[in-house]
Amino acid sequence: MTSLRQQIEMDALVDQLMTSAFDRQRDPRSEAYKVGARALLMRRFTNEPLHLPYMPGSAEFDAYQLGLDEGRAIWSTHQKAVQ
Repeated sequence: MTSLRQQIEMDALVDQLMTSAFDRQRDPRSEAYKVGARALLMRRFTNEPLHLPYMPGSAEFDAYQLGLDEGRAIWSTHQKAVQ
C-alpha cells in the first residue's frame, strides 16, 4: 500500500511523463490511447493488474492497447534517462 506522499509523487511523475510525450508537436492521439499509456505508467508503480475499460473489438479497445505499447516505450525511455 502506498502512502499519500508516495501517491502524490507517483501521480506527479506520471503527469510529467505524459506531458512530455503528448504535449508536443506529434500526430494527435485519442483519449483511449492516452488512457492506455497512463494506465501502463501507473502500473509500473502499483504493480496491479491492468483493467480493460473498453470492449474488445472496439476502436477504443484497439487504441487503448496501442497506448499501452506507448506507455511501455515512455517508461523505457524514462528508465534509461535516470540510470
